[in-house]
Amino acid sequence: MNFIEKHIHKKIDEEVVKKQSILNHDSFYWLDKPIIDGNLIIDRFNRYNPFIKDQIIPTTWYRLSRKSLMEAYFKIKNNQFYIYKLVDTKMYKNRIENDTGN
Repeated sequence: MNFIEKHIHKKIDEEVVKKQSILNHDSFYWLDKPIIDGNLIIDRFNRYNPFIKDQIIPTTWYRLSRKSLMEAYFKIKNNQFYIYKLVDTKMYKNRIENDTGN
């Protein structure tokens, strides 16, 4: 892993920590659209790792290409993900609203 990839990984980590504090959530974050990197399909992530679709064991950010790391960073930064939140006895999708600047 080179300097650029390490830097992107650090920025992803910073964004996830920021989103965690906003949502008060510490489990899975589901991507609106999965990231496709060769034969890997990343559909969710947690504080530390991305997860391949339909698998319960995480992969690592280091396994993704630079392009996929950048895509992940921008999706996280632009709130293109949601969480499931339990309200009463039902699970609801919850997301951070994008600031429209109005």
